[in-house]
Amino acid sequence: MSFTLELPDEAASPAAQAPQAGGGGFTLELPDDAAPAPAPAARQGNAANGGVLSGLGMGLMDPIHAGAQMLTNALPTGVVQAGNRFNNWLADNSGLVARIPEGGVDQMVRDREAQYQADRAAAGRTGLDAGRLSGGVAATLPLAIIPGGATIVGSAAIGAGMGALQPVTAGEFWVEKMKQAGLGAAAGGAGGAISQGISRILSPQTGAAQRMLMAEGVELTPGQVAGGLSKRFEDAATSVPIMGGKVAQAQQRAVESFNRAAINRGLGEIGEKLPDGMVGREAIEYAGKKIGDAYDPLLARMTLRADQQFIADSTALAQNAQAALAPERAQQLANILQTKLGRHMSGQGTMTGQKFKLADSELGRLARQFSSSADADQRMLGETIRDMQSVMRDALARSNPRLAPELRKIDKAFATNLRVERAAASVAATDGVFTPAQLQNAVKALDSSGRKRQFARGNALLQDLADAGKEVLPSAVGNSGTADRAGLMAMGGALATGQWWAPMAAGVGAAAYTRPGIASMRALLTQRPAVAGTIAELLERGAPIPLTAGGYQLLNQ
Repeated sequence: MSFTLELPDEAASPAAQAPQAGGGGFTLELPDDAAPAPAPAARQGNAANGGVLSGLGMGLMDPIHAGAQMLTNALPTGVVQAGNRFNNWLADNSGLVARIPEGGVDQMVRDREAQYQADRAAAGRTGLDAGRLSGGVAATLPLAIIPGGATIVGSAAIGAGMGALQPVTAGEFWVEKMKQAGLGAAAGGAGGAISQGISRILSPQTGAAQRMLMAEGVELTPGQVAGGLSKRFEDAATSVPIMGGKVAQAQQRAVESFNRAAINRGLGEIGEKLPDGMVGREAIEYAGKKIGDAYDPLLARMTLRADQQFIADSTALAQNAQAALAPERAQQLANILQTKLGRHMSGQGTMTGQKFKLADSELGRLARQFSSSADADQRMLGETIRDMQSVMRDALARSNPRLAPELRKIDKAFATNLRVERAAASVAATDGVFTPAQLQNAVKALDSSGRKRQFARGNALLQDLADAGKEVLPSAVGNSGTADRAGLMAMGGALATGQWWAPMAAGVGAAAYTRPGIASMRALLTQRPAVAGTIAELLERGAPIPLTAGGYQLLNQ
């Protein structure tokens, strides 16, 4: 083997120059069998030092060595060299410490790591290092006391700290250290999220609105119970073939049961409730009749007396109507009050309970009729007639103080049902089934306090139920037929292309949204043994640490 080194003519050494064409140079001759310098011998491992206990010791010492590395890389070079010389003098004269090699602490850490890996290989240990992981967890457990460590952000911060407390065994120190911190933060955030997720499964934190609705008998879907991302996924699932129809039907049942809960609020005041399954216009009619019937035995024992308060309230109502209504509607109101109310009043300004019932029923019928009109003037006329009913009922209670408590219950049932009837009469209501938003609008409209003060404060009659429903339930009553039709077509296409699993998956999802399936999932989300809460709390507080450490190990493999 040979190669020629060419030099400029004037630079060539006379001694080395030989007559050659093209200028000066010289040729080096090497034996043909020349070989590169031999590679360093592989580090010999000791199987006895490669066991789990050795890994545990490595894990416990890793943060200490990492800290020493960061210190020596952060300090000025002169200071580090002086410290190394003192360390080695102490090692040579006392044997209390180990010598630091010429490459400093970084070289010592690299040698330590190389020897450990050789020992581990000799012992036949591969994959995740459980011993070292355990030691690392034990060494970093004090990080768990950091405030907010159980949160996802806190877990990410702990993870970054754990990553930074790992030795650097290759590459540029500070570049690798930033990588370690980043991996640790990723593992910590994931560990915190996982531990919180498991904690929520063990001990779900159902929102106040959901708890109130379920206590009222509203059949919430699993997504509505869980809220947040789960609800968004469930809403999106309404467009999934086959399954989407069942999800939409479940959401429809939730709205219908919300309607029943609102109606039963009023009926509960008189010890009644809707028959099972009754909803819509049939339920509205049933409730109105039951509340009306509740007056009969009580009214037989009562007499209304037109006191000064009754006269003042009636006069104010008539004057407000005169100013607000069109002239023909104001005259219509005067005629109604004369024919439906005045004719039942005696010359002494009294009215028997039976006649009160007749007058109240007539006014109620006309109020419902006008309130459901598309004409704004007629709707205002209907509201004015309802206000007159309230004036009459207040006077009846004042006239019969001993019977007033029982009467107030019936009146509250009546007032509650007025709000339900108004919501059911909304233009957008379907067959008498209303949404929480429509009920909320009715509650606001019928708040008689000045400037809607009670509604503004959240204290209006039936407002708590309406607000909770609006927060949790859909804003419109759905139709599942479209999803089912699209599903049949999509499933046919899936089968034709050999995707047999698609109809099966959709079928499983659809089964989960039957009444039994929803009941099971709702129980799973809301009901746990008492011990589950304790386990969940411990898990949420403690799980981020091992999950972070394990995640870091996996990411760093």
